Amino acid sequence: MIHVSYYFDPMLRRIVIFTILLFLCAAPSLAARETTVTVDPSQHFQHIDGFGASGCWWAQLTDSWPSKLLNQALDLLFTERGANLTIYRYNIGAGGGSELHYPGRRTFTVEVSPGVYDLSRDRAAIHVLDMVLQRGVKNIIAITNSPPARLTRTGMVSGGENGGPNLRVGAEREYAKYLVDIADLVRRHAKLPRISLSPINEPQWKWGGDKRTQEGCNYSPEQAALVVQAVLEEVANRRLPIDVQAPDLGRWGKESRDYVQSLLERPFINAHLNTLSIHSYFSEAADKQPLADLIHHLNPHVTIAMSEYCQMETGRHLDMNAALDMGQVIYDDLTLGNVSAWDWWLAVSPGNYADGLVYITRDRQNLLLSKRLDVLGQFSRFVRTGFVRIAANCSTSNIKALAFSSADQKQIVVVLINASEAKLPIALRLPDGFHLRQKFVTNANLRVAPSNENLPLSCPARSVTTMIIAKSQI
Repeated sequence: MIHVSYYFDPMLRRIVIFTILLFLCAAPSLAARETTVTVDPSQHFQHIDGFGASGCWWAQLTDSWPSKLLNQALDLLFTERGANLTIYRYNIGAGGGSELHYPGRRTFTVEVSPGVYDLSRDRAAIHVLDMVLQRGVKNIIAITNSPPARLTRTGMVSGGENGGPNLRVGAEREYAKYLVDIADLVRRHAKLPRISLSPINEPQWKWGGDKRTQEGCNYSPEQAALVVQAVLEEVANRRLPIDVQAPDLGRWGKESRDYVQSLLERPFINAHLNTLSIHSYFSEAADKQPLADLIHHLNPHVTIAMSEYCQMETGRHLDMNAALDMGQVIYDDLTLGNVSAWDWWLAVSPGNYADGLVYITRDRQNLLLSKRLDVLGQFSRFVRTGFVRIAANCSTSNIKALAFSSADQKQIVVVLINASEAKLPIALRLPDGFHLRQKFVTNANLRVAPSNENLPLSCPARSVTTMIIAKSQI
């Protein structure tokens, strides 16, 4: 065994020790370095339509739930007692689905025969829709995952053979009439001046094959464009107050470019499509701005919506870790994707998957609340329909900041995401004439809770903080 000794000059040793001590003393102050957030209303971006979730799969099951529990769930989702969401996505079920491995994902169709409809056939989901409307929600989007079996190649609603296209060739116009009929029927039932319609869902996925777990339908970019154009023409010819949102792409990324181009390079679609909708599944932050840039290059005026997202993981993940992950996706979608709406997938989930804001227990006697509900509420409770995103520039990367101005420009909402393990001090630079009025915090222990913290401001560790800033009265 060879022993090697090291000799340090005494002066050098003192210098090394002094340097280490200096670093250790400085480390806490570096970690707690103040972040300056500068709010600039002169830089404004997209208008905000709202934040929401869907009634897919669970709403049709609620006739067996205690009415008190259903009311409590909807209050938590669609009133100030909870997230106060402003968008609800009603599912136009294709019906049937006996081939689906999960019976809870089979739906009811309101179609009695071609051109004849009866909403009471989907009575539980329509009852939920009515309860959502009673809570003041006006932005209703009728969504669908598959054509009815009579219009599919396989006679099934869960996808084509080997995951290929399943809408019958040449059935685009008949399918468009079916969708527009039902969307307008729902609009008239709900007494809404307008309704939105999403005619296809995640067209690039290979629905069907051996994995028939839900309704779904694959479309090529060309067939997706044929369906969307047929729907837009049906709406225009009948002069109906229906806004079309499409194509509910499964993810941001390069493979979605073909669908965007196929739609927006058609003059009629480009002139009439209200919203180009995208889901944030399997998407990196770097995927978002390039696709948004392409969309606005082809049509500078079309709105972009992030219309569906959940965390694709087994387990409910009710904790703050999952909520902060969702907060990062919201931040990226708003700042890089420039989206005007942001919708979570299931408003209520009965399963053991990270797809719900609220969960109902198997015995249907209790609700479990996820921290995702609270973090989404940090946006949706305060950033209301008609707000505009404005610039919020941070001096450090410790904080993710977003700012929004009300339509009358008398209120600013600043949302700060601190995913670090440290409480971080904040210096807030506001336009002249504005002052901080209120502050709300969500962390592991708080649920959109008002904070009475005085200056200096800070963001608790692993939290989302919303600041309400008001214009001073003269």
